[in-house]
Amino acid sequence: MSEHSQELVHERALAEHVGLVRLVLTVANFAVIALDPVDSPLQGYAWVAASLFFAYALWSFVLVKTGRVTLARYELVSPVLDVLFATILILSTQGHQSPFTLWIVFAVVATSFSRYKLLPLAATGLGLLAHGVIAATPQQTPLDPGLFMVRTGYLLGFAAIVAMLSSHLNRQSQVIAALERIERELAESNEESEAASALERGVATLLPGSSPVVLLDPAEEQGMPLRLGDRNMGVLRIQRPRPLRPGEERVVATMAERFLAAVGRMRLADDLVRAAAHEERLRLADELHDTFLQTLAAIDLRAEAGRQNLAADPEATAEELAQIKAIARRGAVAAREFIHRQQSPPTRGHDVLETLIRTRWEGKYELELEEGLSLSEAQWNTIELLAKEGMNNARKHGSASRIRFVLEETPSEVLASLENDGAPPPNEVAFGYGLSRLRSAVRNEGGELALTVSEGGNTVLLARFPRRNEL
Repeated sequence: MSEHSQELVHERALAEHVGLVRLVLTVANFAVIALDPVDSPLQGYAWVAASLFFAYALWSFVLVKTGRVTLARYELVSPVLDVLFATILILSTQGHQSPFTLWIVFAVVATSFSRYKLLPLAATGLGLLAHGVIAATPQQTPLDPGLFMVRTGYLLGFAAIVAMLSSHLNRQSQVIAALERIERELAESNEESEAASALERGVATLLPGSSPVVLLDPAEEQGMPLRLGDRNMGVLRIQRPRPLRPGEERVVATMAERFLAAVGRMRLADDLVRAAAHEERLRLADELHDTFLQTLAAIDLRAEAGRQNLAADPEATAEELAQIKAIARRGAVAAREFIHRQQSPPTRGHDVLETLIRTRWEGKYELELEEGLSLSEAQWNTIELLAKEGMNNARKHGSASRIRFVLEETPSEVLASLENDGAPPPNEVAFGYGLSRLRSAVRNEGGELALTVSEGGNTVLLARFPRRNEL
């Protein structure tokens, strides 16, 4: 990981603004020297000192602006150079009475935008050392040691307090920026490994010098535990010279929570994909059972009847062959419809049910479909499955000539039934694949399936669903 990749966006922006302010103030130095000439043996060197200060300010600004220097190196070196060039400028312009003594204050305050918490104190120490050098240098105007110490203490003490306060505020902004960046990276992650890398980068940014590692292994115990609900996901190990302070630990824990939320989202998405794939496989199995397997079974029965009548009754055999041809054609039509449905987005509702029954049932039928029903897509799928399976059984097992499909709503239930006038089922009927699959689908939607005989002796396949407002 490069040093630039660990920088937060706002950090470099702050460094650029501080560099720009330094550059503007060094330009102002020339105006002050020109408008406020002083009587000093070193007066001739003031322009040279101001020029050196300007060259340093310009070069440092260019380096930061173009990204040719890392912030970590820039933040450590710039206070030293600020104090050095400020001292040279002060010594060349009346020493302790120079108007440029505030440059020492600037050097201290500028460190408040650094990532290093103790840098403002270090810069204050450099400022005190510089003032000591200035005081020790022989000057034209006698120096009052007491007054100089009071002024020095006040200026640098004030600068140190401002720098420490600004450093604290900058630290909080770094935390917010790091949290925003890791949340963005986690939202864009599609793999758990990508999310783990984002967490490691976020922790490394906030804790310079640390080496965080995410171990997604429930067996690991050494490190900060990562728990998603009641599940142990692994640990976060942070190698650094000293332990985490309470504030740092809270921030890292917040990052870990964002990471765990992203991992939970990914795993939930995987579960939903697997569930959707399972449902799609079941739907395709239902389609195959309702069309191709039923068609093959009918062809098999007709072919066997034709084989037995081949010698005894040629006309009956010819009729069976014609029926086989018709069944094969219907199977081909069903196959084309099946392929078309896979290529087109599914539709649900009354029109689909009516089309389904009209195209699949060759005999007489009645439809009673109540309008305005509020059903889920899964319930519409189940009702269509009931219509298909009911027609298959009515044709295959009951030899029915008429069916009646009813879809209605009561105050508490939605009822879907298919009644046929064929032979009633035996008292102990064993559900094959079709009815077993239908019963499972109905129960998954909170309903119940029943195969009964009406008072008139007709077979009724009935499904009951609770209304959606009671689900």
